[in-house]
Amino acid sequence: MQFFEPAAFGFFWILPLIFVIYWLSKRLWMHRVRQLGDPNTIQNKLLAHYRKGEWAIRALCILLCFVFGLIALARPQWGDEKKKVERKGIDLIFLLDTSLSMLAEDLKPNRLQKSKIEIKNFLRKLKGDRVGIVAFAGSSFLQAPLTLDYSAFLLFLDAIQVGYIPDPGTSLAAAIQMASQSFPADNLKYKAIIMLSDGEDHEGSLDRATELAKSHNIKIYCVGVATQEGAPIPLKDERGRQVGFKKNRQGEVVVTKLNAQTLDRLSKDTGGIYLPGTASEREVELVIKHLGSLGTRRFQEKTITEKEDHFGIFLLLSFLFLCLEKLISRTAKRKIAAPLTVPILLAGLLLISGFSFKSTSALNEDGNEEYGQKKYQSAISAYEKAIEQNPDNPALRYNLGSTLYKLQNYSSASRELNKSIETIPAGENDLRARALYNAGNAYYRLGK
Repeated sequence: MQFFEPAAFGFFWILPLIFVIYWLSKRLWMHRVRQLGDPNTIQNKLLAHYRKGEWAIRALCILLCFVFGLIALARPQWGDEKKKVERKGIDLIFLLDTSLSMLAEDLKPNRLQKSKIEIKNFLRKLKGDRVGIVAFAGSSFLQAPLTLDYSAFLLFLDAIQVGYIPDPGTSLAAAIQMASQSFPADNLKYKAIIMLSDGEDHEGSLDRATELAKSHNIKIYCVGVATQEGAPIPLKDERGRQVGFKKNRQGEVVVTKLNAQTLDRLSKDTGGIYLPGTASEREVELVIKHLGSLGTRRFQEKTITEKEDHFGIFLLLSFLFLCLEKLISRTAKRKIAAPLTVPILLAGLLLISGFSFKSTSALNEDGNEEYGQKKYQSAISAYEKAIEQNPDNPALRYNLGSTLYKLQNYSSASRELNKSIETIPAGENDLRARALYNAGNAYYRLGK
């Protein structure tokens, strides 16, 4: 046996407190009896049938109620449950411009920091995709190879600063070439580049880099982190204090602006999209949505063994001892109060059934959650259990069929979708349209 939340045992200090409260209650009761007269005479004459050990039994029941409740909170686990875990997604490499122009503050706090915020926002919306990062200026460097470890990726991202690449200038072509070489060569799709830059390019050769990306079937998405109006490039000393702005050879302050045309051409030539960076970061959602058209590849699949949760048993015992405390008679002759018996037993039955039964809607929600996390096999299991309870529910059949389609089981998917179509009541045109559309895709995949 093991406990998933052992910190719950820290509340065991409540147990002696409960005992002290009951003991003090008993002492107070005896003190009041002595004020009336001799305790033995009062108990023998006036309280002949009083059960003397009643308070101790009540205290024990409450103590056991808390003991089992705390054990339930600690989530005891035993027994092995095998689950298949798979990771699906695409390979995604971020290109981060670290040239001097990225210090301009037309996007707050500056272009580089804005780019980092955008990348972190991308990571929050990705699910199972491998990510890498290439820092570039006049040359390029693979800062983080493709990985599923987002925590490690963020450490590498935070380390990047302007001046990280010693070569001055900006070479978009070198960055694209470095990223293209960083993808695995064993697949011809599921690859994309997200470039965050102001679009300045001092080296040229973009056509050759674009052709290289197209030959590797890599789509390039560009996010312009600058404005059309531009801004000067601040210069700072070792203490971070601004000492002026960058000037050209004529002594004029250099104003760096967004080169949207270059970024737009890069994206269009490779099948991606270009979007300017905004304060609301709406561009992140649009790029993520477009990435969905690339499909997903399976990165890894393995069987893991997990311990099964059994907290319900101890929670039930806790409830039963709480009920027992309420049913204990204060006298030796009186039986359990009948009015209390029925509701308490009904509550116990409801509690027991709650541990062993999940409603159709709850199972459907579980399936939807697993589907959203791309755990399609677990989603299928939840949908099938829901269908066992309600076999004529068209929405459940639709969900099951759509999930089977994701696993490329097109034959079973078309069968479930057809069952859904047959049982959809008149008027639910939206569900019927989606079911027909998915069924059509399944037939297409089957060559029908």
